[in-house]
This record gives sequence, structure tokens and C-alpha cells, in this order.
Amino acid sequence: MTLNQRLSKLSMPRCAALVLLVSLLVMLCACEDEQKTLGAVVDPSFKVIKPLVDRDTKQIRDGLPKGAEALGKLLDDDPGADVEGLKRALARARAGVHDLAVAKGTFFIFVEPQGTILRSDAEQDLAAGDSLTEAIPDAKKIFEKDAGLTEVWGYCQGLRGVQKGGDLQWVVGAQVKSAEGKLKGAYVTGWSLRKYAEYLEKHVRDHLTETNPKKSKPIPLVYVLLVKGKQAYGGPMTPEVNTKGASDFDLLAKSKDGLFKTSITLEKRDFLLVAKREPVLGEDMAIALLISAF
Repeated sequence: MTLNQRLSKLSMPRCAALVLLVSLLVMLCACEDEQKTLGAVVDPSFKVIKPLVDRDTKQIRDGLPKGAEALGKLLDDDPGADVEGLKRALARARAGVHDLAVAKGTFFIFVEPQGTILRSDAEQDLAAGDSLTEAIPDAKKIFEKDAGLTEVWGYCQGLRGVQKGGDLQWVVGAQVKSAEGKLKGAYVTGWSLRKYAEYLEKHVRDHLTETNPKKSKPIPLVYVLLVKGKQAYGGPMTPEVNTKGASDFDLLAKSKDGLFKTSITLEKRDFLLVAKREPVLGEDMAIALLISAF
């Protein structure tokens, strides 16, 4: 007997209930398949991100002291007297240290001892004239006596990585001294979290596209978020509702015992939200993924 013949012998309420049950089972299977598809993206994504973060942070931490030493030999006693010459010196110092030449820092600047940014190595210098130490008070630690490589967090408008929306910057500084040991200023680099999130996200999407077993089927939509404390930061194209929704989960706390996974709906779109702590970026740092099917 066919299914239709069996259904015809059932009363209408029982038939409707059976149809509803079958529909629910189909939907449940579809949801389970989708979750498996999204979950399969997690490990490959973190395998792409981890070596990049390790390499990028190491390049800056290893390279900046060497760059500061080289810069000290290129500058006279009044670096601010010739800002174009200072720009050229910044470019030469960076180019002369391989780690810095390939580093992913979103800014490279020279800061005089009172905290004012004199010049960056960029053609369009948005930071010149800003006070780094007023914008980021912790940056004063860079100029303390016997300070080595110094890392602080904050926000300076001239070092922004995006035009609109909030941001946060990882700021790394090393003192620049003359041959006699006189403090000339500091060589400072780092990155905007939102620009660095964009960079990681591009690598993840490129990898997923290249390894996609079904070329005719689009890869899942993936956003990479960097989490500092309770706040998540996404790339310039990440909708604000996504970063807010991720921030509301307090992902750093949720991932203290390992990988954290949950489902989340944002603007009527279902996502798999995954977070993992990444201490190489900082003690209170995590990386999160928002993954959704197209």
C-alpha cells in the first residue's frame, strides 16, 4: 500500500498530524545538515588564523627594536625640523629590517619624547600632530627609563583603520636613542583591530574558496571578529549588529575553558558563533567566528 493510500484511510486530524510530523522531521534533518556544514568550517578557519597571528605578532615584536636602533642612526638631534626627511628615515628603517618590511602593522610612526606624533611613513599622514600620550595615556610607558619593547591598547584618531565606527589599536613602541644614549623619541607600530580582523577574514574566505569540494555551491558566510575583553571588533564590512550580538555573549569569559560554540540569530539570519582565546594577541584576547549558510 502506498503512502497516499494509507493517508486516505486516516481521519483528517490524524492525517494532518502525520503530515506535520513528516515536515518537522524533514526540517530537523535539514537543520542538522546545515549545522554540520557550518561546523565543518570551524577547524579549517582556525588553522588558517593561528599561524598568521603567531607570525604577525612575532614580526612586530622581533623587528621593532631593530628598527628603532636603525632609526636612531638615521636621525639628527632635531627630527622634527625636517618632516620629509623623517618620513624617508622611517621608510629606510622599516625596509632595512625584514620583519618590519613584511609586517602587517597598519601604522608606523615616530613620536617625540613629549608624546606628539611627528610623522608616519604613509603618504597621507593622518596622525602627524596628534598627541599619542593624550589619546592613549598608557603610551607614556614607552618613554619610561629603561623601558624595553612596550605594548599598550587604546584609540588614537589619526591611527584609525576604518572611517566610521568604533575601533581599538594595539600599540607597540621602542625607544629611539642616539649613539650616546640620548632619547630622541620612539618608533611605534601596531594595528587597528578592525583592519587586522579584515585581513584575517580575507585569508579564511580565500582558503575556504580554494578548498571548497563543491565548486558550484557557495561557501558559508564567515566573519572573523577580534575580541578584547567583552568587546568584539569586526572588519569594515561586518554589520554593527553582528559585532554587538557577539559582544553581548562575553566571549572571553565563555571561552575560558576552551572552544565555545552557540547558535545566534541576527537580523533574522541564523549564525553559528564560535570563540577561542588567543593569548599571543594579549591575555584578554579571543578570536571569534560568525558563520552562516548562504
